[in-house]
Parts: sequence; structure tokens; C-alpha cells
Amino acid sequence: MPLQLAVTQPDGSVREHLLYEGRAYSVGRAAQADITIPHPQVSRLHASLQATNDALWSLTDTSSSGCFSSGSPVSRLIIGQSSSVMFGPVACQLTPVLPAEVLRADSHQVWREQQLMLHSKQLQRCTSSQALLLLAQECMQQSLGCERAAAIMVSDPSIGAISTSYPQWLREDGFTGSRSFIRQCLAKQAVMAVGDISEAPGLANQQSIIRYNIKAALAVPLILNDTAIGVLYADSITTRCYFTDTDIALVCRLASLLVCRIQLLTIERKIDALTRIVVSAEKGALDTNTI
Repeated sequence: MPLQLAVTQPDGSVREHLLYEGRAYSVGRAAQADITIPHPQVSRLHASLQATNDALWSLTDTSSSGCFSSGSPVSRLIIGQSSSVMFGPVACQLTPVLPAEVLRADSHQVWREQQLMLHSKQLQRCTSSQALLLLAQECMQQSLGCERAAAIMVSDPSIGAISTSYPQWLREDGFTGSRSFIRQCLAKQAVMAVGDISEAPGLANQQSIIRYNIKAALAVPLILNDTAIGVLYADSITTRCYFTDTDIALVCRLASLLVCRIQLLTIERKIDALTRIVVSAEKGALDTNTI
């Protein structure tokens, strides 16, 4: 049975690796490791993973800083079900997966690419900012499989003030944690992803995080002319425990498409306004000549 190794990245996202039976895999900081974890406290060759039979995998610690499971050091660990392991300070999730699930994941990735292409075409046909935001929200919910998503514009980019484009559920008092997360993304003008949001500094004590049991959150800024004009936000309370680097790449592509369409829509509106001015001036000149 294949093994999925999900490694937490410095930006808060998770990178998934799929391991197959028939060989040993090395995990570590070194470039020659099969799975590279570029963290200074991870040993060059930190651990090895190998299938022992069709249902079980074995992890062997080969490091100087240790491997930990449930807070205890382990020199060897048998993995027959989803297990959380620390390679030094780096959190990882090891999950045996059925071959059918591997095929389903591949098919899902192909479907997501098709969905992005479809929504890209639909974005080009949008003629209003509100329609663009609703379409981006729909794309995220479908492609990421998360319960909530929103495309939010900034009313005053110079101070990061949020406009009334907040969806209704984000305007409620219970979502102060989500709004704080969004503002952090806007302030940093960088992608933010949190897999275990209950452990995130500055967010763990927010009432919305606790009350709604938000497990994972993702925010991608919309950058136009080096200014954050909005953010794409998604979170999950049941279906997802983290967002992968593949998820982030997809939302970043959507953000780029959305910014390009907003820019084009702005240009089209300016052209329309200029056209009306020219037509009005020509009409006025014609009326004057007639008199």
C-alpha cells in the first residue's frame, strides 16, 4: 500500500509526497535525500521509510536531532494508520493510502486543472467586479473542496481597509479570527497558509477559531502595481486539515487571472468613459455647426 508523507512547509502550506512499495526512501536536509526538508535542525539524512508488507511501513530514525511520535522519541516506528511524526521540529503526517485513492487523487488534479481553465474563460466574460468576485469564490470552493471561500477587495489600499465586499458570514462578530488572518495577509502582501490554526500565534485565542473549530485557512493577496487590492480567502472546519502547495499554486493562478481581468475591466471602463466624452463633444460641435 502506498504511503503519503505530508510535510509542513515554512509558509504554513503542506507538501505531499507519495511513496510506493519496493524500495527505501530517505528523508532529510541533504539534496540527495529522496524527500528533502530544508530545515537547519533536520539532519542531512534524518530518517528512512520502507514498506514491510502490503499494509505496513517502517520508519527508522537515522538523525542526530531525533524523530518524535506523540511527544516521545522513536528510533523505529511501524505505520499502519495515519500517524503524526516530528522530524526534529518539522511536523509531518504519514498516511497509508489505498491504490484506488491514488488514482482518485490523480483524477481530481486533472479535474481541477479543467475547472481552472473553464473559470478562466468565464472570468474573461465577466463585465462587473461583483460578478468577478462571485466567480472566483465559486472556483475556490469547487477546486479546493472547502466549506467557505471569499474574494475580498480593499476599499483603501493605502491603509488596508476592507470594503463591504466581505460576504455576510465574514461580517458577523464570530469571524474576528478570519478577518485578522486576512489583514495579516494584506499587511505582508504574501501568501499565508495555516494547517493547524489552533496553534498559530495571534490566531489561536480568537473566538471564531475556537467557536467554529477552524482547522485550516488560506489567504492569497491580489497584487496590482505592487499594491494589495484584495485577497482570496478560504478556510475549512471539517473536510481539510491543511492546504497543500498544489492548492496554493492553483489559488495563486486564480489570483493572477482575477487581477488581470480587474485591470482589463478598469481599462475598458476608462475607454467607455472617454468614448462617451468624445461622442458628446462631437455631438455638441455638430449641434453648434447646425445652428
